[in-house]
This record gives sequence, structure tokens and C-alpha cells, in this order.
Amino acid sequence: MNRRQDPPVLEVQNLWQRFGGVAALSDVSFSIAAEERVGVIGPNGAGKTTLLNCLMSSPGPHRGRVVFCGRDITNMATHLLVRMGISRSFQLVNIFQSLTVLQNMMLALGGRTPLFPFRALRRFDSDRELRAQAHDALMAVGLAERAQLPARSLAYGEQRRLDLLMALQGAPRLVLLDEPSAGLTREERGKALDLVRAHSQASVLIIDHDLDTVYGIADRIIGLHQGRVIEEGTSAEIQESEVLRRAYFGTVEG
Repeated sequence: MNRRQDPPVLEVQNLWQRFGGVAALSDVSFSIAAEERVGVIGPNGAGKTTLLNCLMSSPGPHRGRVVFCGRDITNMATHLLVRMGISRSFQLVNIFQSLTVLQNMMLALGGRTPLFPFRALRRFDSDRELRAQAHDALMAVGLAERAQLPARSLAYGEQRRLDLLMALQGAPRLVLLDEPSAGLTREERGKALDLVRAHSQASVLIIDHDLDTVYGIADRIIGLHQGRVIEEGTSAEIQESEVLRRAYFGTVEG
């Protein structure tokens, strides 16, 4: 695929977000191409999670535009964004703890159909095709043997893997990953990376404090500091960036 000929999946145009008198985001602009994986890094307080929240309208930006596949989605209701093909994982595991692992996957697979989750909660056993799809997805990541267990009984790393797998279901066009390696061992982080790479049809925006995780996924990396974009480039370029080094360990001018 020649990405240069494809319109951007995501365009962030001059985004601003303020909390009281504090500018959490200041004139942030960038784009993500079809099937491109972009990482956003920066020290604590840089505005990384605020950026993801703005993209999903929780809350939306005070100024600027968010364009998805050519459509202005600024401040659009989150459930509509999900139906359009945008998916997100969170810093904290966001699964249905009282449902089985299989039921969680069934909800994820059908979650872009209006009112689907409510029908599914009543009719899990009758939807054989969906059950088979959910089981196959769990088998691919080594969770099939846990399918009938309550999700709360999974080890933390397994819950995180389930959460990530759910975010990748339903062929999303854009996946927003918020700290997917949080609390994981090195081996578990490797499995998470493999899971994201396996869904190469989706564009990905990832933020993570573990820079190796970002470097292992992202084609391009954006550096944030105090709500501003201060650097952008490949993993190799970013690792040599004196500007970002000062942002993490010192001060950045201008």
C-alpha cells in the first residue's frame, strides 16, 4: 500500500484543551495515515492522555478540529465514534469483570451495532456464530481455556491482554491505546506488541511510559511537552533527539 496516496485516517488540527487557567494542550496538530502506527511520548503532565480524551470527546477540545476519514468528528458523542470505527483501550483494565471471558469478547465483536450489547446480554447462548468468532479470537491469544471463567478471575496480565484484544475487534479503522503495557512483565509486553502488530489493517495511536513498547509498535513518534508538540520523527530520530532528552530530564526552551 502506498500510504501517501491515501487520505489520512485521522487529522488533528490546532487542538487546544484548558482546565481552568492551565493549557493542557496547545495548538496540537498531526495526522495519521491508513495502517500507520504513531506513538505519542512525553514526561508526566505532557498532555498525552488528555489528547486521547479529546479525540474521543471525553471531554472534547475547547478549540480545534478532529477529522476522521474526512469527516469532522469534533465533540461527537463517544458511542457514535465507536460505531464509525474508532476503538480505545484505557490505562486501567476496562472489561466486564462479572461476565465470562467469552461474553466479554462477544460484546467487543458486536459492539458497533446499535443496541447490540443489550441484546447480547439476553441472548448469548443463542448466537452460535458470534460465540464461535469470540472463541476463535481467544484461542489466537491463548485465552480459550479461560473462556467460561469470570473475567475477574484472570491474572492481571491476562486481563490486560483481553482488554487489548477487545479494543482490536470489529475491524476498527483507528485504535487508541492508552498505556497498554502498564503493569505487565517483559514477556507480557511482548505478547501485547504481537497482538497489535497482528492487526495491521488498523491505524494505531499509542501512548505509553515504556518507551520500548512505543518504539516496538510505532512507525512514527510525536513528542509532547507541556501540551505542545516539540518533536516528530522515526524511532531512531526520536531516540537521538536532544529536545526530548531535555524535556524528560531538564527544561525545554520556547
